[in-house]
Amino acid sequence: MHSFKLNLVNDDSQGLMKLGVVTKNGTSSSKVHGPVINYSTSKGTVKVKCALDFEAKTLKVYTHSNPKGEIYSDLPDSSLFLAV
Repeated sequence: MHSFKLNLVNDDSQGLMKLGVVTKNGTSSSKVHGPVINYSTSKGTVKVKCALDFEAKTLKVYTHSNPKGEIYSDLPDSSLFLAV
């Protein structure tokens, strides 16, 4: 399992981020499998944590709006790489 934390500083009134995984082919048209995170509703630093379980092919994302985490299991069967 791999995890990382991402700290964002919200200096703007608008902010969306797509977080997830892409497959190994890495073309510009690769679909990012995961959530869109709206961090415009938070003031200051926004903490995002995600955990990718390669064996189970699941991605768990923790955000300010979902501190217990949300699980994404509809990931592709090929090699996966974290993407923001």
